[in-house]
Amino acid sequence: MLVDAICRRFDLWRKLDQIKSLDTGTRKSSGLAPSAMLAQLIFSLSSGGHSLADAERLGRDQVLMELLGPAS
Repeated sequence: MLVDAICRRFDLWRKLDQIKSLDTGTRKSSGLAPSAMLAQLIFSLSSGGHSLADAERLGRDQVLMELLGPAS
């Protein structure tokens, strides 16, 4: 929660979404924003995760996802 608060305080999520090279999606109506994908990785690494598999498990945590809501 603290990491999310800091990122929101410095408007990091919006800034990440504005970097065109991070947005590899071709269809804007579906998929995840760059900020959502990076948030999952940042939260995983800051909570002791060591791999992308750890980040994937974090993304399936229903309670955490309800607390954090959308990254942007």
